[in-house]
Amino acid sequence: MQAYALLLSGSTDKVAILSIVASGATAAFTSAMITYDWDTSPSNRAQNNENVAIYGFVPDQATPRALCFVAMFTLTFAHTLARTFSCALLMASNASYLMYYLVGDMALFYLVKIVRGDLRYHVDGDAVASFLMTLFIRFAAKIMMDFTALMQMRHPCECGGMIWSLSLVFALVSCFACGWVYVQDDGSEGGNRLRGGLVWTLISGLSGLFVASSLVFLAVINREFMHTFTSTDTAATYNRKWFTGIGDGDDESKSQVFGVHPLGRMSFEKEIRAWTMNGWERFEQEKPAWFTDR
Repeated sequence: MQAYALLLSGSTDKVAILSIVASGATAAFTSAMITYDWDTSPSNRAQNNENVAIYGFVPDQATPRALCFVAMFTLTFAHTLARTFSCALLMASNASYLMYYLVGDMALFYLVKIVRGDLRYHVDGDAVASFLMTLFIRFAAKIMMDFTALMQMRHPCECGGMIWSLSLVFALVSCFACGWVYVQDDGSEGGNRLRGGLVWTLISGLSGLFVASSLVFLAVINREFMHTFTSTDTAATYNRKWFTGIGDGDDESKSQVFGVHPLGRMSFEKEIRAWTMNGWERFEQEKPAWFTDR
């Protein structure tokens, strides 16, 4: 709304611009901090096994770790402002354009999830509640991914690595497209307008910052985790890899599979059943904390 108001005013008021920049920086810092904390968490890194590894791309050395955080911040900052600026440009041109842009983008996301059999959220629960929760969580995850570039959303159980990366590329390309629509508009919607040269300067500046930050980020992260940003795994394929990658004897970790929605474990029910029946007698005798009636 701040960016839209600034576009309507047609001014370059420094206070208004500083307010927008501060808002973008706050969102970017929060997103980068969440990603940093999740990725460096010992408990999250302990979830990695020989088949799957999501957490751990942040380097352990001090200087590369600092560079990684700065790159995450500037990358997210550029993405957030670019996405916001795109929406404001469309809104200033024609409100219907913005509606088509956002609704179409969200509909495409849901369609991809449905086609890939990956719509239902991975957490198990009551059928109706689980479905309603799925619709809400998928919607919220898409919004967070689009406007904060939150890297946790690259997890296969959330949006997925490939979708996350394509979302960033789409935001960059759409910024130029939205700029073209704004510059070509005749201003019939009323209000003052920013000069075309200034619009392209802002878009080019944000794009340049995004590309430079992305290159630095890719240069400093741990190489073995780069594939997580382009992974095509669904929640089901990820859960299967995770379950089969847990070593023998770690029954407590394997038991977490029962918290996964049945649709997310259907493809490897045989492996789950084999592990369960092979250890049932021992579970009955030892009564581990996770071996409840449920």
